[in-house]
Amino acid sequence: MLKRTISVAAVSLLTLCATSCGVMNLTGSDKAKADALKIGMTTEQVNELMGEPDFKRATPSLEQWEYRRAYYYDNEPVTLIVGFEEGRVVTLNSDTAAKPAPPVIAVCPPSPQSPHHDYWDDGRFDRFLAALKALDFPDERMRQLKEEAPYLRLTCGQCVRLMKLFDFWDTRIQCLKVVAPHLVDYHNGDLIEAQFADAFESDRRKVHKIIVDASRASNYVQMMDDAAFDRFLAAFRNRSFDSERIEMLKDKQHTAFFNSRQCAQILGEYDFDSEKLEVLKLLAPMIGNFRDDDLIVDSFEFSSSKQQARTLLNKYRPAYAH
Repeated sequence: MLKRTISVAAVSLLTLCATSCGVMNLTGSDKAKADALKIGMTTEQVNELMGEPDFKRATPSLEQWEYRRAYYYDNEPVTLIVGFEEGRVVTLNSDTAAKPAPPVIAVCPPSPQSPHHDYWDDGRFDRFLAALKALDFPDERMRQLKEEAPYLRLTCGQCVRLMKLFDFWDTRIQCLKVVAPHLVDYHNGDLIEAQFADAFESDRRKVHKIIVDASRASNYVQMMDDAAFDRFLAAFRNRSFDSERIEMLKDKQHTAFFNSRQCAQILGEYDFDSEKLEVLKLLAPMIGNFRDDDLIVDSFEFSSSKQQARTLLNKYRPAYAH
């Protein structure tokens, strides 16, 4: 009887400790949730992962969700601030001080467009390119490039100019490997791939994989601009097989968002509503701007298909836009 009393007391003590120190037990799972947040996620995805925020604040262009005590670090509560634009995450900030963030007010800088808006302008890049050209040997250029890599913020067009400093396919691919993680406009990756049109098929596949892998590892996915979309649509139309077109769309899941007009143009490449609905299932999570989404619905012929399209779009539409 004495042993049983001691066992019960021990269990009670452990339960009390687990309750009073519950944050330590929850830290791992809560931290994992916070770490899973990525730039480009939708409001629905954040809500599903983190739950309803403790506070919300918004301007016409920017919405912020605040999670008090999102997780604990060194027994200190961490406040997590998630910023949205057009229903997509554009900023992630944390603070170990459990205090409200400064309110968003009307007089503020333009709404964020990219965490990499500090990309090198042409003047800075031209100076960097000239310094590399001044080096006599490819090995010296590559070594200097690797040393500067952590500080690079380059466009795909600038990457093309860098690769041309090297004469052979393998060294150009090596250059791309160094630069790819530091690109700011992966939706223009086709500009890089075009430089390898005359290379071996194995090299072209390697280049494509480098760009896609780098974009997947990136924390930011951009809206497809008109010039990039025109190139994409031309290549899309040149694909002979539907499987190739689908593969192109899947690649863009990691490099760009489409707007409603662009989505409608892609659907316009198909003849039947059944085909369009299947493509829309793939495209809907990739729509970064739902303005003019009537263009998407109007691309369907039958009313039943239009309703299915509308239901699908509403699933991914930002919550505040309903």
